[in-house]
Amino acid sequence: MDDALDMLRRAKAEKAAHEAALAEVTNGTGGGDTGACRRILNGAEVDEEIGPLSTSETIAVALAFSRLDLLPGDYDNFRDAWQRLDTRQRRLVDTVARAPWRRG
Repeated sequence: MDDALDMLRRAKAEKAAHEAALAEVTNGTGGGDTGACRRILNGAEVDEEIGPLSTSETIAVALAFSRLDLLPGDYDNFRDAWQRLDTRQRRLVDTVARAPWRRG
C-alpha cells in the first residue's frame, strides 16, 4: 500500500513540475534556455537563439528541438549531452519535446 501511495505522490509531483516548466515557457518567466525555447516556439531560428547560451543551455535547447547537429563538440551524442544537464534542464527538454503545440 505504501508503495502505491509513493508512486502516486511521485507521479503528482512530476506532473506539477512539468506544468511549472510549461508555464515558464509559455508565460515568459524564464530566461536563458527557457527564453530561447519560448522564442523558437514563437518563430525564431534555433541556430540564432543558441549563440549567447552557455554550454548546458545550448545542449538543452538542441535536445528540446531534436537538433543534435548543434550539440557542442564534447557532447556530440545524446548520452553525454543528457548527462551534462541538471534536473530543471532535463524537465525543460522533456516538456518542450512533448508540448501540445509541437504536435502536428
